Amino acid sequence: MTSRPTILTIAIATAVVYSSWALAPWLNPELDAVNAFASELGADGQPNAWVFRLADVVAAIGFLTVTWLAAPRTLQIIGFSRTDQAWEHLLPHLIWGCVALLGIATIVDATFPMSCAESQVSHAVAVSSQCRTPSMLIHETASVVVGASTIGATVLSTWLFVSRQLPQRMLITALTGLHIALTAYTGLDAFLNWPGKGLTQRGSIVALVLWWVLYVAIVTKLHQRQGERT
Repeated sequence: MTSRPTILTIAIATAVVYSSWALAPWLNPELDAVNAFASELGADGQPNAWVFRLADVVAAIGFLTVTWLAAPRTLQIIGFSRTDQAWEHLLPHLIWGCVALLGIATIVDATFPMSCAESQVSHAVAVSSQCRTPSMLIHETASVVVGASTIGATVLSTWLFVSRQLPQRMLITALTGLHIALTAYTGLDAFLNWPGKGLTQRGSIVALVLWWVLYVAIVTKLHQRQGERT
Protein backbone atom coordinates (compact mmCIF):
# COMPACT_ATOMS: atom_id res chain seq x y z
CA MET A 1 0.00 0.00 0.00
CA THR A 2 1.34 3.42 -0.98
CA SER A 3 2.41 5.49 2.03
CA ARG A 4 0.76 8.73 3.08
CA PRO A 5 3.91 10.83 2.43
CA THR A 6 4.04 9.51 -1.13
CA ILE A 7 0.37 10.32 -1.79
CA LEU A 8 0.74 13.77 -0.23
CA THR A 9 3.88 14.45 -2.30
CA ILE A 10 2.02 13.58 -5.50
CA ALA A 11 -0.88 15.79 -4.44
CA ILE A 12 1.42 18.76 -3.77
CA ALA A 13 3.28 18.22 -7.05
CA THR A 14 -0.08 18.12 -8.83
CA ALA A 15 -1.08 21.43 -7.27
CA VAL A 16 2.19 23.05 -8.33
CA VAL A 17 2.01 21.80 -11.92
CA TYR A 18 -1.67 22.77 -12.19
CA SER A 19 -0.53 26.32 -11.39
CA SER A 20 1.73 26.52 -14.46
CA TRP A 21 0.07 29.84 -15.37
CA ALA A 22 2.45 31.37 -12.81
CA LEU A 23 5.24 30.87 -15.38
CA ALA A 24 3.54 33.21 -17.85
CA PRO A 25 5.68 36.29 -17.01
CA TRP A 26 8.70 34.37 -18.29
CA LEU A 27 7.17 32.13 -20.97
CA ASN A 28 4.49 34.42 -22.41
CA PRO A 29 4.83 37.95 -21.00
CA GLU A 30 2.76 39.50 -23.79
CA LEU A 31 -0.49 37.86 -22.69
CA ASP A 32 -2.59 40.08 -20.45
CA ALA A 33 -2.83 38.19 -17.15
CA VAL A 34 -5.58 40.51 -15.91
CA ASN A 35 -8.08 39.89 -18.70
CA ALA A 36 -6.92 36.69 -20.44
CA PHE A 37 -8.09 33.22 -19.42
CA ALA A 38 -5.32 30.92 -18.25
CA SER A 39 -6.26 28.55 -21.09
CA GLU A 40 -5.13 31.20 -23.57
CA LEU A 41 -1.54 30.40 -22.58
CA GLY A 42 -1.98 27.08 -24.35
CA ALA A 43 -3.87 28.46 -27.35
CA ASP A 44 -2.67 27.83 -30.88
CA GLY A 45 0.01 30.30 -31.90
CA GLN A 46 1.00 31.33 -28.38
CA PRO A 47 4.68 31.12 -27.41
CA ASN A 48 5.58 28.05 -25.36
CA ALA A 49 1.98 26.86 -25.53
CA TRP A 50 3.21 23.27 -25.36
CA VAL A 51 4.57 23.86 -21.85
CA PHE A 52 1.17 24.82 -20.48
CA ARG A 53 -0.62 22.02 -22.34
CA LEU A 54 1.87 19.46 -21.04
CA ALA A 55 1.56 20.84 -17.52
CA ASP A 56 -2.21 20.39 -17.65
CA VAL A 57 -1.84 16.78 -18.79
CA VAL A 58 0.70 16.03 -16.05
CA ALA A 59 -1.55 17.66 -13.43
CA ALA A 60 -4.52 15.67 -14.69
CA ILE A 61 -2.53 12.46 -14.33
CA GLY A 62 -1.68 13.59 -10.80
CA PHE A 63 -5.36 14.06 -9.91
CA LEU A 64 -6.20 10.62 -11.29
CA THR A 65 -3.21 8.97 -9.59
CA VAL A 66 -4.04 10.37 -6.15
CA THR A 67 -7.67 9.34 -6.64
CA TRP A 68 -6.59 5.81 -7.52
CA LEU A 69 -4.20 5.59 -4.56
CA ALA A 70 -6.17 7.41 -1.88
CA ALA A 71 -9.84 6.84 -2.64
CA PRO A 72 -10.04 3.13 -1.72
CA ARG A 73 -8.47 3.74 1.68
CA THR A 74 -10.39 6.90 2.56
CA LEU A 75 -13.95 6.07 1.52
CA GLN A 76 -14.84 4.55 4.88
CA ILE A 77 -12.66 6.50 7.31
CA ILE A 78 -15.17 9.17 8.28
CA GLY A 79 -17.58 7.58 10.71
CA PHE A 80 -21.24 7.30 9.88
CA SER A 81 -23.87 5.91 12.18
CA ARG A 82 -26.77 3.72 11.15
CA THR A 83 -29.13 6.64 11.69
CA ASP A 84 -27.44 8.74 8.98
CA GLN A 85 -29.19 9.13 5.67
CA ALA A 86 -28.03 6.75 2.95
CA TRP A 87 -26.85 9.60 0.71
CA GLU A 88 -24.39 10.75 3.37
CA HIS A 89 -22.45 7.54 2.88
CA LEU A 90 -22.02 8.48 -0.78
CA LEU A 91 -20.30 11.82 -0.10
CA PRO A 92 -16.69 10.53 -0.07
CA HIS A 93 -17.40 8.52 -3.24
CA LEU A 94 -18.86 11.56 -4.98
CA ILE A 95 -15.93 13.77 -4.00
CA TRP A 96 -13.36 11.41 -5.49
CA GLY A 97 -15.61 10.97 -8.51
CA CYS A 98 -15.54 14.72 -9.07
CA VAL A 99 -11.74 14.75 -8.79
CA ALA A 100 -11.48 11.93 -11.34
CA LEU A 101 -13.80 13.85 -13.66
CA LEU A 102 -11.60 16.91 -13.21
CA GLY A 103 -8.58 14.90 -14.31
CA ILE A 104 -10.29 13.48 -17.39
CA ALA A 105 -11.77 16.82 -18.47
CA THR A 106 -8.39 18.54 -18.01
CA ILE A 107 -6.77 16.05 -20.38
CA VAL A 108 -9.47 16.81 -22.95
CA ASP A 109 -8.90 20.54 -22.35
CA ALA A 110 -5.19 20.22 -23.10
CA THR A 111 -5.69 17.88 -26.06
CA PHE A 112 -8.10 20.30 -27.73
CA PRO A 113 -6.65 23.77 -27.03
CA MET A 114 -8.20 27.12 -27.80
CA SER A 115 -7.82 28.01 -31.48
CA CYS A 116 -6.90 31.59 -30.66
CA ALA A 117 -6.20 33.79 -27.67
CA GLU A 118 -9.48 35.69 -27.50
CA SER A 119 -8.05 38.53 -25.44
CA GLN A 120 -5.64 39.34 -28.29
CA VAL A 121 -8.14 39.45 -31.16
CA SER A 122 -11.15 41.57 -31.96
CA HIS A 123 -14.67 40.45 -31.12
CA ALA A 124 -15.35 39.89 -34.80
CA VAL A 125 -12.42 37.49 -35.10
CA ALA A 126 -13.25 35.79 -31.81
CA VAL A 127 -16.72 34.83 -33.07
CA SER A 128 -15.57 33.96 -36.57
CA SER A 129 -14.69 30.54 -37.95
CA GLN A 130 -11.03 31.38 -37.38
CA CYS A 131 -11.56 30.97 -33.63
CA ARG A 132 -14.83 29.02 -33.41
CA THR A 133 -13.29 25.74 -34.54
CA PRO A 134 -14.30 22.22 -33.42
CA SER A 135 -11.24 22.18 -31.14
CA MET A 136 -12.40 25.40 -29.51
CA LEU A 137 -15.91 24.05 -28.93
CA ILE A 138 -14.58 20.84 -27.40
CA HIS A 139 -12.21 22.88 -25.22
CA GLU A 140 -15.03 25.10 -23.97
CA THR A 141 -17.22 22.08 -23.20
CA ALA A 142 -14.40 20.40 -21.29
CA SER A 143 -13.76 23.65 -19.40
CA VAL A 144 -17.39 23.70 -18.26
CA VAL A 145 -16.97 20.13 -17.00
CA VAL A 146 -13.78 21.14 -15.18
CA GLY A 147 -15.60 24.00 -13.46
CA ALA A 148 -18.56 21.83 -12.51
CA SER A 149 -16.33 19.08 -11.13
CA THR A 150 -14.26 21.46 -8.99
CA ILE A 151 -17.38 23.10 -7.58
CA GLY A 152 -18.89 19.68 -6.96
CA ALA A 153 -15.81 18.38 -5.15
CA THR A 154 -15.38 21.45 -2.95
CA VAL A 155 -19.07 21.78 -2.04
CA LEU A 156 -19.40 18.08 -1.23
CA SER A 157 -16.25 18.16 0.89
CA THR A 158 -17.65 21.11 2.84
CA TRP A 159 -20.89 19.21 3.35
CA LEU A 160 -18.94 16.18 4.54
CA PHE A 161 -16.67 18.08 6.93
CA VAL A 162 -19.51 20.11 8.43
CA SER A 163 -21.79 17.10 8.86
CA ARG A 164 -18.96 15.15 10.54
CA GLN A 165 -17.93 18.21 12.62
CA LEU A 166 -14.30 17.81 11.59
CA PRO A 167 -11.99 20.49 13.06
CA GLN A 168 -10.85 21.72 9.62
CA ARG A 169 -14.40 22.40 8.42
CA MET A 170 -14.09 26.20 8.63
CA LEU A 171 -10.96 26.29 6.47
CA ILE A 172 -12.47 23.88 3.93
CA THR A 173 -15.64 26.00 3.87
CA ALA A 174 -13.66 29.22 3.36
CA LEU A 175 -11.66 27.80 0.46
CA THR A 176 -14.83 26.40 -1.09
CA GLY A 177 -16.61 29.75 -0.83
CA LEU A 178 -13.64 31.60 -2.31
CA HIS A 179 -13.31 29.14 -5.19
CA ILE A 180 -17.02 29.30 -6.03
CA ALA A 181 -17.20 33.10 -5.83
CA LEU A 182 -14.19 33.61 -8.11
CA THR A 183 -15.32 30.89 -10.51
CA ALA A 184 -18.78 32.46 -10.73
CA TYR A 185 -17.32 35.89 -11.49
CA THR A 186 -15.07 34.41 -14.15
CA GLY A 187 -17.94 32.51 -15.74
CA LEU A 188 -20.26 35.51 -15.78
CA ASP A 189 -17.53 37.59 -17.37
CA ALA A 190 -17.75 35.40 -20.46
CA PHE A 191 -21.25 36.86 -20.99
CA LEU A 192 -21.03 40.29 -19.39
CA ASN A 193 -17.46 41.24 -20.32
CA TRP A 194 -16.52 42.34 -16.83
CA PRO A 195 -12.88 43.35 -16.23
CA GLY A 196 -10.37 41.17 -14.44
CA LYS A 197 -11.47 37.69 -15.48
CA GLY A 198 -7.84 36.59 -15.75
CA LEU A 199 -7.12 37.51 -12.15
CA THR A 200 -10.31 35.97 -10.78
CA GLN A 201 -9.75 32.73 -12.68
CA ARG A 202 -6.21 32.44 -11.41
CA GLY A 203 -7.45 33.23 -7.91
CA SER A 204 -10.01 30.44 -8.19
CA ILE A 205 -7.23 28.04 -9.18
CA VAL A 206 -5.19 29.07 -6.13
CA ALA A 207 -8.17 28.40 -3.87
CA LEU A 208 -8.74 25.06 -5.59
CA VAL A 209 -5.18 23.76 -5.25
CA LEU A 210 -5.06 24.83 -1.60
CA TRP A 211 -8.32 22.95 -1.02
CA TRP A 212 -6.90 19.95 -2.88
CA VAL A 213 -3.74 19.65 -0.80
CA LEU A 214 -5.66 20.23 2.44
CA TYR A 215 -8.32 17.66 1.60
CA VAL A 216 -5.80 14.95 0.67
CA ALA A 217 -3.72 15.73 3.77
CA ILE A 218 -6.74 15.47 6.08
CA VAL A 219 -8.34 12.32 4.72
CA THR A 220 -5.04 10.44 4.50
CA LYS A 221 -4.19 11.53 8.06
CA LEU A 222 -7.55 10.25 9.27
CA HIS A 223 -6.82 6.92 7.62
CA GLN A 224 -3.39 6.81 9.23
CA ARG A 225 -4.85 7.46 12.69
CA GLN A 226 -7.48 4.79 12.14
CA GLY A 227 -4.72 2.33 11.29
CA GLU A 228 -2.80 3.22 14.43
CA ARG A 229 -5.85 2.45 16.59
CA THR A 230 -6.43 -0.99 15.04
